[in-house]
Amino acid sequence: MYETTETPLLFPISEDDFDELPTMAFESSLVAPWTRTSSGYPIEIPISLGATLLCLRDLHELELKEGRSFIDDFSPSAPFNPPNLAEETGELVNWLLNEVTTYADCRQELLSKNARLLFESILLILQRLKVPLFPLSEKTCNLLRRLSLLEPVHPYCMHIIHVLFEKATGFCADSESLQQNIASNLEDYSTDITQFIQRTYCCNNISRQDRLRLTNLFNMRIFQDLYMVTENKTRNIIRVIIRNLIFIIQRYIITMCADMKTKRQETWLLNTINMRPHICEYAIVAIARRVGPLMFRFARTICMQNELAVRAMINIFCSNTDNMWLPGQTLSSIKFGGTKQPKKRGGGGGFGGATKVKADFAAIEAAAEEAERQHQQQRQTYQQVGGQMRTGADNSLEAETQRLYVCPQGWVFI
Repeated sequence: MYETTETPLLFPISEDDFDELPTMAFESSLVAPWTRTSSGYPIEIPISLGATLLCLRDLHELELKEGRSFIDDFSPSAPFNPPNLAEETGELVNWLLNEVTTYADCRQELLSKNARLLFESILLILQRLKVPLFPLSEKTCNLLRRLSLLEPVHPYCMHIIHVLFEKATGFCADSESLQQNIASNLEDYSTDITQFIQRTYCCNNISRQDRLRLTNLFNMRIFQDLYMVTENKTRNIIRVIIRNLIFIIQRYIITMCADMKTKRQETWLLNTINMRPHICEYAIVAIARRVGPLMFRFARTICMQNELAVRAMINIFCSNTDNMWLPGQTLSSIKFGGTKQPKKRGGGGGFGGATKVKADFAAIEAAAEEAERQHQQQRQTYQQVGGQMRTGADNSLEAETQRLYVCPQGWVFI
């Protein structure tokens, strides 16, 4: 148990101090502590972050079983901050950083807290770091200025779902003779629904193939930036934070959508119907706004750093590529499939067919691997994150990236 009578001053944590913090071993999946029966090799993560993330997930699961979540505290319409939250967070962080030496020492104490307190403790530890963990290159920042993988939720989305649900349940409740009458005049009946949707819903969504290309493009840039982090331990810390946050967001979305389905007594079987876009958007944005600005660092010449950090985290969550944050991944292993395009009919357009798409990604991948190889040779003299040193591979990679910026209307470039 830590003392709560006096809170020590919260000093910044230097890179050297951070490296010297006590660590705990994780499995290679980065979601569970290492045991003797674990496969692979142990990965060392500071206890102050690793233990807090593990206990946060456990406490969040308990909250979800009760029909609530600490993520709901960030609702713009009804924000909630527990009393003395800042003081309790500072006390807990100082205890984690200064007194805890093993996972067993702190697990029971952390589980006696609430999920919101543990989440705020993680944010405070990241805030105290003198240098944020994850550097983003200038090329990635240029991409983030144009690309958002979070598709906008239609403002009338819930209203449309409600009306369609009432129409469907009303049809099922009608008498058999009325159903037969509707079936015989189905064209007139469907016109009513069509007019309603056209009047309230007007939104062009990108195709699945376009989204895969954009996701692969973003993942390629983030993946290369991850390997610009010279310390393997720091890369693993970034991985464990992002993987566990993805898990927390996924559990929130699945549980809240299932609860809404139960409350509405819906019996849809398709996950696409059961998912609620506004719930997905809220969970992703709520976490990204708080973690992103503390996670990423930028070159001094980059403007709007806070906004870019939030967008980077949103895109990471939206890409939903949790395997990218496993140790030992390659650029080929994180690339989504599905780049095969439908055959062109006659003189139809498209992106030039599967051959061109595969050639695009092959060129990007080759350029990225060559850039990474040359960067590894120059790291001893590389003084600035995402700095000004340019190589032939950099130019090649930039050329391939810029070539994909020229896109048809409907992509999520903003």
